[in-house]
Amino acid sequence: MGLKNLLRCGLLVFVCLSITANAETAAQRLHLLLKPMNSLSADFTQKIMGQDNNQLQRLTGNLSLKKPNQLRWNVLAPMPQLVISDGRLVWLYDPDLEQVVIQSFSDDFMANPISILLGDLDQLNHDFTVSLISDDRFSLKPKQKNSLFMAIQLRFIDSVLSRIDYQDNFGQNTQLTLSKVKLNPQFSKTAFVFDIPQAVDIINHAR
Repeated sequence: MGLKNLLRCGLLVFVCLSITANAETAAQRLHLLLKPMNSLSADFTQKIMGQDNNQLQRLTGNLSLKKPNQLRWNVLAPMPQLVISDGRLVWLYDPDLEQVVIQSFSDDFMANPISILLGDLDQLNHDFTVSLISDDRFSLKPKQKNSLFMAIQLRFIDSVLSRIDYQDNFGQNTQLTLSKVKLNPQFSKTAFVFDIPQAVDIINHAR
């Protein structure tokens, strides 16, 4: 092998090693930011944007998260809705329809980006390639080709999560902005348990 080819191969190996090292550094940095978060509460604004960047939906409300896999997602506007997970079951309650849908919880990051905040952080490296966009902004690209999402971005302000953006395979972008964030608040034992109201329709899809 000639000197020129040796140099070319050496450069290629160096570039590959540098990319791997940067990915590991970004993943480690993200892990350090998320690890101290055992619970979280915040107000939220969620916008869903179409392919032409037109706004398809805007929701406001508040949310509560607690590891492992407990969630309370309370939509206040434009129409009230409530989603609660105890880590085993998920209740989706629509007061206007007087209906509750019950499903099994999925901790699959590919199916539910917010599960990144609720589940095992060690799974991040397994499911995503993590890169650092800026000092407080991370990009997560799924390694599986059949993922429902093309990319997820996490943004932090003063080491506190402030926004989650993700793009699906249909070209829609979801922007979840958090405000009044509280790290590791204490919740009551019933915060993530849904008491089904009387006289509502129950649709049970739980396995």
